[in-house]
Amino acid sequence: MPGARPTTHAAVRTSAASIADLFSTQRINLEHSWRRCIDRYGLDPSAHQHLSSLSRSELREHSEPLDEVLVLAREELDYVYAPLADASFGVSIANMTGLILSYRSPQDEGYVSTEREGTLWAEGVTGTNGVGTCVLERRPTQVFQKEHFFRDFSFLSCAAAPLLSADAEMIGVLNFTSGNPALREDTFRLVSGLAIKTAERLSNQLFARRFQSRTILKARLGEDATLLIAVDDDQNILGANQAARLWMNWRDGAVKAQSMWSVFEVERPGERLQSGPLLLQREGGTLAFEVRVADAPRFVPAPAVSRDRQIAKPAPRDATHTPSVADCLGSDPRLARSLRVLTKVSGSKLPILLLGETGAGKDTMARAIHAEGSRKDRPFVAFNCAAVPETLIDSELFGYGAGAFTGARREGNAGRLVEADGGVLFLDEIGDMPLILQTRLLRVLESGEVSPLGAGKTRHIDVQVIAATNHDLRQRVAGGTFREDLFHRLAGVVIDVLPLRERSDMREVVDAMIARVGSERDLRLTDGAMAALLAHSWPGNMRELKFVLQRAVQICDDDLITSEDLLLHSGLSGGTPTAIAPPSFAADRPSTAREAVASAERELIEESLARHRGEIDAAAAALNISRATLYRKLRQHGLRARDFTR
Repeated sequence: MPGARPTTHAAVRTSAASIADLFSTQRINLEHSWRRCIDRYGLDPSAHQHLSSLSRSELREHSEPLDEVLVLAREELDYVYAPLADASFGVSIANMTGLILSYRSPQDEGYVSTEREGTLWAEGVTGTNGVGTCVLERRPTQVFQKEHFFRDFSFLSCAAAPLLSADAEMIGVLNFTSGNPALREDTFRLVSGLAIKTAERLSNQLFARRFQSRTILKARLGEDATLLIAVDDDQNILGANQAARLWMNWRDGAVKAQSMWSVFEVERPGERLQSGPLLLQREGGTLAFEVRVADAPRFVPAPAVSRDRQIAKPAPRDATHTPSVADCLGSDPRLARSLRVLTKVSGSKLPILLLGETGAGKDTMARAIHAEGSRKDRPFVAFNCAAVPETLIDSELFGYGAGAFTGARREGNAGRLVEADGGVLFLDEIGDMPLILQTRLLRVLESGEVSPLGAGKTRHIDVQVIAATNHDLRQRVAGGTFREDLFHRLAGVVIDVLPLRERSDMREVVDAMIARVGSERDLRLTDGAMAALLAHSWPGNMRELKFVLQRAVQICDDDLITSEDLLLHSGLSGGTPTAIAPPSFAADRPSTAREAVASAERELIEESLARHRGEIDAAAAALNISRATLYRKLRQHGLRARDFTR
């Protein structure tokens, strides 16, 4: 059991470094994972992978232990889902076997079928990946495209972070995944930071729910983490989240009740704790806590200290406002002509080509054009030409008939072109479309007719096409990778979407974005924060700005965003990953999802029993299941708790 003990200055520095490592976005060394895949699991990176799934009833059994997490996650992820969807990211939650229990993604882009519920991503089965490697490393894990062990998964980018119980035991994985092969690494880093902070918030919500009837002390340790400590009416410590445990040099597991005044170097006060700020001292420094007693409605924030003195003008409040074409173009005079042209052609059959850097807002612009045009009551169908494997673009875009090929849906697939009939088809990343499919697309645009694969009939469609790319299509035409006739067919109206660093209306853009991401909060920016935003180069453009402000909204105090809250130049450093013994998958590797999950589950139970020396209560708590469930699973796997008591 953990216990309090005096700490030296060196120990405090070590704890602070550990916390920085815990919440760092620095990429872990994946060489260890690749070595495990080759030497221990005997995997071949060139082998083709097929992921089978559990049935709904089987998945339900594995989901029950994390029901509370899944419910909380839905509420929390509603807050960050919009910017994730804008960046073509889906989000999944997996248990400690690497089994995907929940997956949510925009169906039009970024959808990754391999992430569907019921698929298993244990490292011993699917090689180096965000979920499975995070389970073993027990820390945030980012796997970018070709860093995945198997080539079949090299189009994926995964940012995974541990989910922790109230006792700081890892109980699952939060994973943000994109299937966009054109994803930029700077955008991926931003998403990785958001994954870590979201997982931390979810874990802290589990802690707060567990101790909701107790007094909770809360503190921020620099920019790295939130410390939570739960105490009873006699001021005995009952629980601490992982950041607090690291700060106090405590191990994971249930906390042995002890007086908080044996931990902090201060005389015990003569009266009960009251809601509000409280300064507590340990060797190595003083920390400001916020106290929330059980009958108080919310945390009362301690006074914020900032180096930024003057407060900028409050951002306009209209969180429900959907950006219009005028909003997207802004007040930069160079874009006034574009606004005039788009106002006249929106809703016509004239195609529109949007050119601009990744993250500049082309998708938002396309949706605004549709919303303001004469086709606004008809479908808006988006298709990302870079996010879908080349072998699937044909069937997904043009459709197919029933039984057209092995694995096809029984009822066939209408295809995105037919789905957009009467409305707008948005072809994002058109510059990445394969040449052979460019020929088919040109034929459809010229004739207005589409022939789904194996359907045997032609259908006439009426669509306005809006295409977008971050490539220089003229250079691609000159290089022979893009058809010149298709370029001219798409370029009815060409709009250059300016990169954020070149816009003269940057202040207005920031104010509008604050209103979008801040919901109903009365958010304000300090002058220092605004200056930092104006000075940044914004390689990720509007997408990066949204993530930066979304993150700042989550961590700022008193609805006041300072330059420190922006984390534009965060110096957090990572450390050496904790050595975790990899599971010993059997030589005869499982061939089905059911067998693979059973194998991974057995290893997880064995690891928990070994760590807790065969104590059923402790092992069940660590696994987030009841004693009865653990006994039942022991029988299923032929295990005995007493074999782990040595």
